[in-house]
Amino acid sequence: MLDPPIVYAVKELRKAMKGPGTDEDVLVEILCTATNAGTRDESYEVDEDLADQDATALFEAGEGRFGTDESTFSYVLATRNYLQLQATFKIYEQVFAAAATKQIRLRI
Repeated sequence: MLDPPIVYAVKELRKAMKGPGTDEDVLVEILCTATNAGTRDESYEVDEDLADQDATALFEAGEGRFGTDESTFSYVLATRNYLQLQATFKIYEQVFAAAATKQIRLRI
């Protein structure tokens, strides 16, 4: 278990929902015991420098390489607040001329 706890939880949730049927025990265990403490930023603040860094990290984890580094996508999506993600996606689209949401759907 070398992943941070939030990344591990995201990977386990994905495995529990992938393919036909779901593993309800895993879903209940993770979703019912999860807290936001130390994971998601619940503020309304936007850091433009962080948005730029995240946009570059998402590009390098997806389109900028062979294969996909899902842990980068999982970490950014799970820990940033809604407004921060909007800023990141806007920069991604400006810099890399591609819709970030489309790339996320393709990669995860």
